[in-house]
Amino acid sequence: MSDFNTVSNNDFMIEKIKERPVNRKKLIRRTVITVTMAIIFGLVACFTFLLLEPIISDYLYPEEEPEKITFLEDDEEMKPEDMLEEEEEKPIIQIIQQEPAKNQLDKEQVDEILDAFEFEKSHYIQLHEVMTDYVEELSQYMVTITSVQEEYDWMKNSYESTSGTFGVVIKKINDEILILTDYNVIKKANTIQVEFHNGKVNNAILRGKHTEMNLAVLSVSQKEYGTAVEVEQLAEAPMGSSRVLLKSGEPVVALGSPMGVIGSIGYGMVTARTEETGMVDFNYDVIMTDIYGSQYAKGILFNMAGEIVGVITPAKLGTDMKNMITAYGISDLRLMITALSSGKKVPYLGIKGTSVTKEANVNSQIPYGAYIEDVVMNSPAMMEGLQKGDIIVGLEDIEVENYEDFAAAMYNNFYAGQSINVKLMRPSQDTYKEMSIDVVLSGAE
Repeated sequence: MSDFNTVSNNDFMIEKIKERPVNRKKLIRRTVITVTMAIIFGLVACFTFLLLEPIISDYLYPEEEPEKITFLEDDEEMKPEDMLEEEEEKPIIQIIQQEPAKNQLDKEQVDEILDAFEFEKSHYIQLHEVMTDYVEELSQYMVTITSVQEEYDWMKNSYESTSGTFGVVIKKINDEILILTDYNVIKKANTIQVEFHNGKVNNAILRGKHTEMNLAVLSVSQKEYGTAVEVEQLAEAPMGSSRVLLKSGEPVVALGSPMGVIGSIGYGMVTARTEETGMVDFNYDVIMTDIYGSQYAKGILFNMAGEIVGVITPAKLGTDMKNMITAYGISDLRLMITALSSGKKVPYLGIKGTSVTKEANVNSQIPYGAYIEDVVMNSPAMMEGLQKGDIIVGLEDIEVENYEDFAAAMYNNFYAGQSINVKLMRPSQDTYKEMSIDVVLSGAE
């Protein structure tokens, strides 16, 4: 009896507990939902981070926008019509023209005065003293550039070689002193040193270069140069006009190394102006002078107002002019110098050309624009199919009526690496076919 009770009281201990069957479909569905939600959450998080990161960075680490480097634009130069308007505003001149002054000398009296005047040695000395003082005033803009290059002899022993050239201070901006100089001398330099007119010597770095024009812009730190007062006292050369305001017969001064020696000078006058074609993407105004100098002259051409009007080039327009100083006009170089000063590469398409003349338009029905005379090998223009004989009539939404319009648009509106739409007219049998080609500009080296 007791055994029966014992067994009955412990029957629940031997019950078998069955495991709940796994619903595989439900498990897979939950797993897929979980993974999908994780992916969506990750995408939302990444998208939110990309949107907010620039805003947060700008808030935590604000950057000051660099000051734009600008020089006097050609639009600010006085045009002939402006001169006429200015003259019209001076009634005194009109009165003098209408009513000659009572004390005005007649021709015979002027001739008597000139005949009585004798040019003496003292006058000649006085003239040169005035010019010497003027050159000293201009010299405050000039610097001497020394290129220090490490080289090796035949026994592989290293030594330093140095070479020098001219430089001119063109701008003080963004804690920098910008200097225009000759590129060939510094292109292989390990160290570039600048000696200023006051004797200070500082290291410089290359800011920008243009090998075809052999020009470079160097940068010297204002903090390394000296105090704020010393930087303020450092003079920068103003850029003048080489177009309207510079005429044949105007006196000019050449500084730098016009005689082949750094620090040499030359006096003279402008004898002629012409245009040098055959340059890539731009044609330059060439100023010819009667200054007799070195075949390898370099430097800066100043007018009598203390302004830069040209950069001396050793390139000559004729074999019979090999010792006469010539210079590229500053008005045409200004846009390039601005780009180099900003540390940017000059946009490069790779064409050589000229403007379509009125005669060609009227007689041969050639449309106005920038006529392509040649396309540079492996240039962006060649890669995209521009051809000799094509006429560029537009760049993006900018109308091009001549080669000057084309060059100005390239410098002012576009940059290296940008894709632009080139509108052109291509000769096809007896007519011209309008075309549009997209070209990615590279940077001029």
